[in-house]
Amino acid sequence: MRAIKYMVMVFAFFIFIAAMLIRIVILILAMHGCIRITMYDISIYADSGKKLVEALVKGDLRAAAGVNVGTPPLGMLLTGLSIMTFGGLFGDIVASMIPQIISSSLTVIPIYLIARRYSEKAGLIASIIYTLDPYLVQYAYTYLDPIGTLLALAAALFLIDKKPRKRNLLLSGILLGLASLTKLTFIIYAAIFTLMLGIYRLGRRSLLIWATSLPMLLLIPWLWFPDARLKAVEHHLSFNSYLPVVFVGPELIGIPQAHAWYILSYIGMGQVFWNTLPFITPLILLLIIIHKSLRRELSLPLMPSITTSSMILTIFFLPRNYWTYSWGGGVVQGILSRQFYPYYFYPTGPFLAILTAALIAGSDIAGIKNRIVSYPLFMAVLISPLAVVMNLGLPYWDFLFTLIYSSAQGSWIVEGTIATAITTTILIVSITVTEFLHRRLNIL
Repeated sequence: MRAIKYMVMVFAFFIFIAAMLIRIVILILAMHGCIRITMYDISIYADSGKKLVEALVKGDLRAAAGVNVGTPPLGMLLTGLSIMTFGGLFGDIVASMIPQIISSSLTVIPIYLIARRYSEKAGLIASIIYTLDPYLVQYAYTYLDPIGTLLALAAALFLIDKKPRKRNLLLSGILLGLASLTKLTFIIYAAIFTLMLGIYRLGRRSLLIWATSLPMLLLIPWLWFPDARLKAVEHHLSFNSYLPVVFVGPELIGIPQAHAWYILSYIGMGQVFWNTLPFITPLILLLIIIHKSLRRELSLPLMPSITTSSMILTIFFLPRNYWTYSWGGGVVQGILSRQFYPYYFYPTGPFLAILTAALIAGSDIAGIKNRIVSYPLFMAVLISPLAVVMNLGLPYWDFLFTLIYSSAQGSWIVEGTIATAITTTILIVSITVTEFLHRRLNIL
């Protein structure tokens, strides 16, 4: 038994090193112009991290509350500490990326440990898929998502057992709370995840997770001061709404014809953009699902499916407007600007990798057959070939919206009608195939 544990630890260490080396090499190549990839908000969070640490060192909580108001502090804090520690050696920008690179590399360890519960083969496959996926490598440098994703995965690790102990529920809640302190996206994930756990697995015991994670939000500095809270609300209203934009977004910008386009964007097509590498994990999962469905062997393992669907639904229900007429906190008005970025889908990647590995390994595990779980999964992977093809070639997804928008303004009527018909057809076909796949699900 000790020998097995030692081998697991050694393997986990090596896959961590492999993941980190790949991410460091890609970063070096990108910084020297050898490859063209887009990295978002680098200078913003480097500057915010430094200011937050400086304010905390001085004990000035009001100043800390005023740093990047509307964003939770943990990701910025780690970024600032990294700059203070390594900035003199590597420079502020590179030093600010160290927590993200380490977090995204460490993510492979809970991926391996979770998937390994189903089989050694599953653990190995999940690790390889995550480590080598071009999209997940590219957005390993995004400032908040890798840290929050690592914590969310660690939370899931404590819930793998059929009947997790109370201590594990508490630890999972703490980790979800910490994830929420990196980015508000993970608050939505924690709510959806605990709700699904309560319905399909843990019953009322899942409330302990939510009750543990929610109070940790009180550690956000801008919640402590009325003026900072007001500024945070004003900031979020510039880009967001209180309702899921996937349903109200087209009305907010006066383009109701774009509903099908919006739904497809928030379920997965929003990852399509210039200088974005292809997200191959959903495509691999789609191929496995089709293969198993044709053989009538398709079964969705309970926990990997719940966690993956919860994260997909988190992005789907984000209140972040895809298109908005105000930008920069209201500095620019009257210009339709994209505010939904391709890296938003990064947190879905590790969960998709685990589910893919569990299905490939063919483990005999309890399955779930419920549309709330299966529909997000199937719809997300069904449109993945389109996203991969576009990111490999011409990312013209936003161009389809431009045609729809132009037709609503009285120009490009024919082209806009065709674009509306295309997106509506894609949506109808994906829903139809999703229902077909759902009906072929087995419960082992």
